[in-house]
Amino acid sequence: FKETNVDIPKTIAELCTEMQVDNLIHVSSINASPDSKSVWSQTKYEGEMAVKEAYPWATIIRPSQMFGIEDRLLNWFANAATRLPVVPLIDGGHAL
Repeated sequence: FKETNVDIPKTIAELCTEMQVDNLIHVSSINASPDSKSVWSQTKYEGEMAVKEAYPWATIIRPSQMFGIEDRLLNWFANAATRLPVVPLIDGGHAL
């Protein structure tokens, strides 16, 4: 996890500083914590600190859920729609 969550973000932040990039947004995790039992969560936190050290004015976001091609939440609904007679939707799906 260290290379992906710490080393690469640090290198990107250093390059942004060197190239005088105006803004850097680092996507971390809501679970990022130095006290976590999860090594992954610990390295996400270490990555945040490395980014802030190299690029102090970076914006760090900690999303709780990411959506995309392989996300678990939306794919669960897609799979459920093909297998179950009913799919649970908030407000009957009208808000979609």
